[in-house]
Amino acid sequence: RFARLEKLQIGLAGRNLYIRFQSKTGDAMGMNMISKGTEMALTRLQEEFPSMRVLAVSGNYCTDKKPAAINWIEGRGKSIVCEAVIPAKVVREVLKTSTESLVEVNISKNLVGSAMAGCLGGYNAHAANIVTAVYIACGQDAAQNVSSSNCITLMESTGMCNEDLYISCTMPSIESLLNLQHVKITDPNDVLKSGFCRSKVNLQELPGNCMKKAA
Repeated sequence: RFARLEKLQIGLAGRNLYIRFQSKTGDAMGMNMISKGTEMALTRLQEEFPSMRVLAVSGNYCTDKKPAAINWIEGRGKSIVCEAVIPAKVVREVLKTSTESLVEVNISKNLVGSAMAGCLGGYNAHAANIVTAVYIACGQDAAQNVSSSNCITLMESTGMCNEDLYISCTMPSIESLLNLQHVKITDPNDVLKSGFCRSKVNLQELPGNCMKKAA
């Protein structure tokens, strides 16, 4: 119900002072409660420093709805990492490719290609599509996908035969009113049952993967 101040981050530009208020807001997105708290804090500062002028409650040092390195580095809202291991058989028979090819294209496209373009937090294929769809479906401000879709996608080969695919997405600045919790799925079909995926492929019915053969 209430924002709890954790720390302040200060930025100076000439005679201008920018303060970034970092607070815990529970399950709420928290923009309104932080804005009210910030306004009260600035009022208290003015009592201590009468010559201080408050130009705006928000000085864009937050930063909201704009690409910003500070959100990519320091985080904003929820910071999450999601990961999965895709068996080699699924990569070959469902995705119609190989783990080696996916790892190579992820490096060349999502990492190097994005770096060549000067991307900021855009080291992924299309995280913004999913984030925006979820926000619209849940009634959240879709414009917040700008910083919320900051994401780096990493892939590597794994498993006993080094043919399975490990993939992770790190998203440091999801501005969300959703209650994001740690979720661990050990059975791939749990994803299908939960409704997160509409694929009709039953992973358990596919031929054994590399790890099963080795066992």
